[in-house]
Amino acid sequence: MEEMTKLEFMTLFSHLPLNDSEIEDLKTNYWEIYKTFLGNGTDPKTSWLAVRNIFAFKNQQIAERIKNG
Repeated sequence: MEEMTKLEFMTLFSHLPLNDSEIEDLKTNYWEIYKTFLGNGTDPKTSWLAVRNIFAFKNQQIAERIKNG
């Protein structure tokens, strides 16, 4: 896996029922976390998985939205 662009990064979250605040948080904070992992020598796949897991853990209410339709 190669390093993602910001558009690719955001596309991976596009299937989720996100509100505007969550989308903005992804564009800024979580994108920066991804870039920080890469800048510290973490490979792109592991960087993506780490950010995805952090996002899921901190935003568990999204799972409820998915479950409730």
